[in-house]
Amino acid sequence: MFDHKRFKREVSDLLDVFDSGALDRAWDVTCGLVEVVAKVDKRDDETLEQSRQSAWLDLYRAFDDQPATYTYWGMYEEMCYAVRERGDELEKRIVEVGESCLTKKTKRRAKAVKPKGPTLRETAHAHLRIVES
Repeated sequence: MFDHKRFKREVSDLLDVFDSGALDRAWDVTCGLVEVVAKVDKRDDETLEQSRQSAWLDLYRAFDDQPATYTYWGMYEEMCYAVRERGDELEKRIVEVGESCLTKKTKRRAKAVKPKGPTLRETAHAHLRIVES
């Protein structure tokens, strides 16, 4: 499980540390895009709230250097670029927030064996491509 509401709230609070109008704008755009992705990629067998949870988890995973679609990659890049020289610090702090929002059920195991190829959750649009950093 991923506490997406807590993740969003804590990342919003974290932005005050960076005091950047560009980052605030990037975060507002990111929040809007995550909502759009949740609605567009919602599967028939899940609720909108479940899709939102998955969308926020996918955003966290993009910051955690896991495979992500170009949409999430763009959100990640936009936020890190907004604070330029502090981008690595922002990335690290967002990953820490994300890790704290994972429950034991979905936490990554230490030294887990990576699958041979990237995997993404199934969405209503199977054509999505991923970016690996």
